[in-house]
Amino acid sequence: MANSLDNSVSRIDPDSGRVVATVPVGATPGGVAVGLGSVWVANATDGTVSRISPTSGEVVRTVTVGNGPRAIAVGAGAVWVANSLDGTVSRIDPASDTVVGLAVVGDGASAVAVGPGGVWAASEGRGTVTRLDPRPTGRSPQSMSAAPPRRPSSSAAPCGWPPEGRRPATGAAPSGWPPPPMSSPCRSTPYCETTMPCRARS
Repeated sequence: MANSLDNSVSRIDPDSGRVVATVPVGATPGGVAVGLGSVWVANATDGTVSRISPTSGEVVRTVTVGNGPRAIAVGAGAVWVANSLDGTVSRIDPASDTVVGLAVVGDGASAVAVGPGGVWAASEGRGTVTRLDPRPTGRSPQSMSAAPPRRPSSSAAPCGWPPEGRRPATGAAPSGWPPPPMSSPCRSTPYCETTMPCRARS
């Protein structure tokens, strides 16, 4: 558990419900994630991530990321950090403890999660969710792109509908099809399917 005012994280014994260890980290810790053999803590004021060994209970590495790291997730062989002040997501390579990728997702990047189909980042300022492709792009290690879009089978299909870019077969469209356009503007991506909510461009 992150103690933002104490600049520390606490380890709680699930059986007793008591704090059994407290580890000093960077300034204003917030997001905490566990995976790849470590505990990872995003420190908002420092612009860093603390890597803690669960065995020794000590910080073994401090990684500099973007400004205002707020959320953190582990998956797809990497650590992903949402930098709220930069509107970006940093990718940390756990083998080298360095940032090897950076993606712009929008103002106020506030949450990040890893799941089937990619890495998902929420932008509080834009009111959007962006899907990132965790696979190497073959470009500069300091850049990442939005996941490859899938164009709807018809230009009339709104962005992101239906899931996986497949429009219902003729005669099978649900009631209310197509849904009304949403007020949030589309992100500048080829078919606007990697950032939601949005509406199809004319």
